[in-house]
Amino acid sequence: KFLLVVTGASRGIGRAAAVGLSRRLALPDECCLRALFIARCGAGLEKTKEMVHSAVGTRAEVEVASLDLSDLDAVGDAIPALLRGLVEAGECYSHAVLINNAGSLGTLGPSESLHMGTLRPAFDLNITSCSFVSSQFASHFAKSGSATKCTIVNISSLAAVSPFPTWGTYCAGKAARDMFHSVLAEEMADRKGVTVINYAPGAVETEMQVEIRGNETGDLAIREQMVALKERGELVDPEETVDVLCRLVMGDTKVESGAHVDYWDIKGE
Repeated sequence: KFLLVVTGASRGIGRAAAVGLSRRLALPDECCLRALFIARCGAGLEKTKEMVHSAVGTRAEVEVASLDLSDLDAVGDAIPALLRGLVEAGECYSHAVLINNAGSLGTLGPSESLHMGTLRPAFDLNITSCSFVSSQFASHFAKSGSATKCTIVNISSLAAVSPFPTWGTYCAGKAARDMFHSVLAEEMADRKGVTVINYAPGAVETEMQVEIRGNETGDLAIREQMVALKERGELVDPEETVDVLCRLVMGDTKVESGAHVDYWDIKGE
């Protein structure tokens, strides 16, 4: 039995990952899948659940949890309880997978004009909550022996390794996420079957892309570049980047645990 947990699963990359990985994990007819999808939007989660059931039928047991991952008090209570619920039966999963995707662009603008009112919630969601979710998942499935194989994927970005003007908060958040997961990989290096991946999915056509193209406070050159990519049809479809993600999760493409891996590095292989 396989386990799949996806945060930010109500739309975009999160939804595509939920559907694509469910299909891949439940590929053999005899395999069954338990899934937990987390996001703020309950209606979006129900749609994702429907799409997964449509893709894999009764082989998937899907639970959804509507949770604001920027609310740290709620996260601190809900995440341990949700994960405990996945191991209460004493079941050992053959492969437990976390796609830690939830995040936000935050407020764009010059780094000398930050306000605590926008800085803190961005870091709460993009760094603190994300780190806690991966920590709890590792504790429940990589450390406890509740899974034979455990894969943790942090959805990263080129912004984690390259400075984008006016994107200071977002870049800092993505860089911090990468480093946290690299440290986690180092700490788990002696645990057989545990892999941690920082995956940058490329410039994907999602609602965040729409936000970037319409944002008046962000860097003009970046905005024009994204508009040009859209007009030339060169943005990556969510399903395309999830195809690469599936290869990484399933081990079809080998990567070093803790590494930063970009969609374009793997696409042509």
